[in-house]
Amino acid sequence: MEFWEITSKRAQQTLAVWSRHAPGMRIGKQGPVELRQMIAGFRPQVQARAAANSAYWEAFYQGQAALRELKQLALKLTRLLQGHLDEGAPLMPSLHAACRVAPRTEATILQRLRALLPVWAGLNATRAAFSPPEPPVPVIRQGRGLDVAAVHGLLAAYARQAEVIQEKAALLRQARAALRIHDRAADRLNKRWYRSAKASAREGSALADALHGMTTTTTAPAERSRCSRQRRGTGAKRRSTARSAARRVSEANQCEWQALARHRCRVPEGALRPQIVLPALRRRCRVEWGHGRRAQSLLARGIVPNETGGMTLQDLPLSTPSLLFPTISLLMLAHTNRFLGLATVVRGLHANWQSTREPMLLEQITNLRKRIQIIKRMQMLGVLSLMLCVVSMAFLFFDRQPGGQVAFGLSLLFMFGSLVLTLVEIQMSGRALDLQMRDVECRED
Repeated sequence: MEFWEITSKRAQQTLAVWSRHAPGMRIGKQGPVELRQMIAGFRPQVQARAAANSAYWEAFYQGQAALRELKQLALKLTRLLQGHLDEGAPLMPSLHAACRVAPRTEATILQRLRALLPVWAGLNATRAAFSPPEPPVPVIRQGRGLDVAAVHGLLAAYARQAEVIQEKAALLRQARAALRIHDRAADRLNKRWYRSAKASAREGSALADALHGMTTTTTAPAERSRCSRQRRGTGAKRRSTARSAARRVSEANQCEWQALARHRCRVPEGALRPQIVLPALRRRCRVEWGHGRRAQSLLARGIVPNETGGMTLQDLPLSTPSLLFPTISLLMLAHTNRFLGLATVVRGLHANWQSTREPMLLEQITNLRKRIQIIKRMQMLGVLSLMLCVVSMAFLFFDRQPGGQVAFGLSLLFMFGSLVLTLVEIQMSGRALDLQMRDVECRED
């Protein structure tokens, strides 16, 4: 419920009791008739605010559409001028200066378009000075050509639309302020009558019975007295109140996360009214769980509640699996180099063994065979990890988050296995050197 609905509902309760049990009672110069008029005045005020809000957003959308059209026109005009001007033309420095302005905001879009208009006019003047004269260069928009004067007209029309948006925004602020003033007046009269009637009502009378349980404030009288006692209490009670307030804030944040995870609300990056989404979700969400520290730790780990109250990870972006491509490529390159190096060593040792028949060479060849088998498994795991990265990116591209997350997890697992085998192979390479050193020591003895 909005603030004016709460005030109107309380005023209607007050009006019923006021008209029935104390119709002659007046607060200053105001009575039940004035309160009834205030209640009836809420509807026109709300309708005026809604009309002003609709008019503002309609003008805002029209302004955004005109701004997008000016942006497309600026980009198209830039490409057109770059195609008609040579690199050494006198107008190229001005064109380069205009191109350095990135058309991302309203100010930069208008700045680039205004900077391009003199270049465009200079190009048309240069073409008109040819013999025979050539026609001016037009910009095609919606099937018809535009000249410099037409673009100036579009800029002027957008400036007028911006003024209209400002006027509509001022009217909307006025309508909101008028509704707020009317709400405060009705709420003030409601509270003043409640205090006067509460003070003058006799115990056990019909008016006292009707006033029992009524309230004109946010909290009930019993809760107000309890809060007052807590504020007047000891330091421990005040700290308890502070912890309760922190918990309520934490629960409100959890409500927002719960709503986002439940409704899968994804506001586009270019949306014009994203501020409307979260308040609506907050109104629809009514859950209570978690404390402040737990909520902060869950948020830091990227975990939000789902519909069933469990936990779910945030969506995996498409760029995350691509981070493994350079790592896996370097691992594959290192494994291939080690494989080629070991193959060369094995061939050399085999030739020596055929000529000398030394047992130490046979042990080294056996060790190298095991190392080659391990390197083959390392390469296989690296290839599987790379393939799963590609599969994960394909799932994410088609918005299949569970499949993409599973494939990416398997890719990380295979890459971890490849690294473990790399560590084992390094240990075995040290054993081969130990065999060589042992042979040297035996020959010296």
